[in-house]
Amino acid sequence: MALCFSYCLRRRKSVIKCFVLIMFTTAAIIGLICRQLDDSEHRHRRNAEARWEIENAEQDWQRNVIANTHPPVVIAKEVGGMEPPMEPVRSAELLTTKLNAMSVPKIILHHKMAKWNSEMENRQNKRLRHKDQTCQDVYQTTPPSSLTKEALPQNAKFDSTYYNDDFKFFISTSYNVASTTIRNALRDLYKNVTLHRTKQVIFHDRDFTLNSLNNDDFDARMDVFFKAIFVRNPLSRLLSAYRRKILNTEQTYYQQKAREIVQMYRKNIQKDNNMDPDKPSFLEFVQYVVEKDNLNPNWSPVVPRFQSCYIPYDFIGKLETIDTDSEDLLKTLGIDKLISFEPATFAISSGDVKLIRSNYDTLTTEVFKQVLNIYQADFRVFGYRVPLNQTDINSQEDLVGV
Repeated sequence: MALCFSYCLRRRKSVIKCFVLIMFTTAAIIGLICRQLDDSEHRHRRNAEARWEIENAEQDWQRNVIANTHPPVVIAKEVGGMEPPMEPVRSAELLTTKLNAMSVPKIILHHKMAKWNSEMENRQNKRLRHKDQTCQDVYQTTPPSSLTKEALPQNAKFDSTYYNDDFKFFISTSYNVASTTIRNALRDLYKNVTLHRTKQVIFHDRDFTLNSLNNDDFDARMDVFFKAIFVRNPLSRLLSAYRRKILNTEQTYYQQKAREIVQMYRKNIQKDNNMDPDKPSFLEFVQYVVEKDNLNPNWSPVVPRFQSCYIPYDFIGKLETIDTDSEDLLKTLGIDKLISFEPATFAISSGDVKLIRSNYDTLTTEVFKQVLNIYQADFRVFGYRVPLNQTDINSQEDLVGV
């Protein structure tokens, strides 16, 4: 203040003008400090309101669990003025502390919980109960009390299980189960929400698969995230793999694989003018799958690959009912306004009853039985009807099951 007064006099200002200038400057500084204090107090009050929202929501959720009802899922919205964290959660300890043992997906709680309509609730309860009961009765398997990486079988694969830290969920989807559609939609969610929030510019799809996490980060998410999986009738999925990866592929690896299959199972390659010498028939392809390679992720069985009986899913979606299932899931997670699942027409067409019948009719009875045997866990656990023979596929309902 003395320096300011001295400077003012050197500029040949009157003493009164110097005092007035100093008073205005001092008042402005005091006003700025007061405003900062008011903002800080207001921010603390809003954060306290948000914490109260979280505590009430947790109590409501716990009451629902006690009443043996499906736990409602929190819509991820901003309330109470609490801002999302400015950095992505990387530390398992930090994530565990933040979630605070709440087994519902959330970043910030909305005033209302997401409610399942009666049709959706009945459908999901039926699928989830069927899966749990089958795993327990047929395979003598139940989820471990604590979902850690070490508690799960070592051969469980999570390379196509995508997680999202903002909305606290993960979705497992096998190849040829609209996996590209779901992955791209979750990429959009990641780019539009997470990258925008954190101001990051680097993105890669492997960054948000469970397979990319270390054990601590994996464990912190597995117990508390909402768990969903999308599956498909094994017969239409195997046919889709054949059409996409063998008949219509542009990938060099599968083009070479197709020629290898032809050489293995076709005796007179050049003499048979009715067949493409570079493309195996569906029978030849299926023979290769059941005899040589049923571990390729494009057609390997889902249950042993994901070890699904060890995972207590909260939601089971099916490609056969993806229109309603995806809508229900996205609304449940509070992201239905941000992304959508729109599977390619080509993928859906492989589930056409006539197309399935015409292709499986080319299989011998023995080969068809081998197919049913390889995929028996997928049929049973996810409630798909097992056909008696190749011609026992008569309607779309036969493909949907539970």
